[in-house]
Amino acid sequence: MKLCKKCDVEKQDSEFYLDYKGKLRSYCKPCWSAYSVAHQQKNHDKYFAKKQQYQQEHKDYLREVRREWRKNNPDKVKAIHDRTYAKKKAKRELEKSLIPIATDKQCYSCKVRKPFTEFNKKTTSKDGLSGYCRECAKEKLRKFFNENKDKTRSYQTKYRSNNSDKVNAYNAKAKIIRRKLSVPSWVDKEELKKFYTEAKRLTQETGIKHHVDHIVPLKHKDVCGLHVPWNLQVITMTENVSKRNKFEESLCQ
Repeated sequence: MKLCKKCDVEKQDSEFYLDYKGKLRSYCKPCWSAYSVAHQQKNHDKYFAKKQQYQQEHKDYLREVRREWRKNNPDKVKAIHDRTYAKKKAKRELEKSLIPIATDKQCYSCKVRKPFTEFNKKTTSKDGLSGYCRECAKEKLRKFFNENKDKTRSYQTKYRSNNSDKVNAYNAKAKIIRRKLSVPSWVDKEELKKFYTEAKRLTQETGIKHHVDHIVPLKHKDVCGLHVPWNLQVITMTENVSKRNKFEESLCQ
């Protein structure tokens, strides 16, 4: 039996650690553990420097010990890895939740912060948006085209000649969409079909191809018409092609 000098309780010899000389320490195991922890916290820098020095002097030995331990304890290694990964993941999620969600960004050109809706999409950028707002992007393109008219015109001509199928398909699709958007909901669809039926009848009877033409074009820089019966007329293909997208006020009177 031995009396602990810390808690003043008499305990069995097995309740005491041995010192480096092989003798029983003055404190029992719980009191010695508490004393050691407090001493290490108080002298953290000293213990840390001593630990670093030991690791540096016994680098190869410690590496071999760790390798052997990992080999003999795969379950513990996995548990440590999972626990570390979970802590890092929780930390990342916490940091991410603290970051305010941005709803606007600064334009590279005008240096003004604008909502995301004012920027075009760009899949190659980090945020998925262009660096220039729509107004600055238009101005940039306009400036480039004005300074490189011949270059852009030759490029467009070359592209259209090499990709005629794509260009025709795009124009046909755009025309269909434009026509659908130009049809008011209150228009009688049967009245519209009569014009196409008439054009087909005239083509078969005369042998001359006829088209259904819009008196006021659906797309024009000055005015845009509607796809309604009183804006339609049946004319020959030659007249329709020669008319192109021209608009004459006298035709509406």
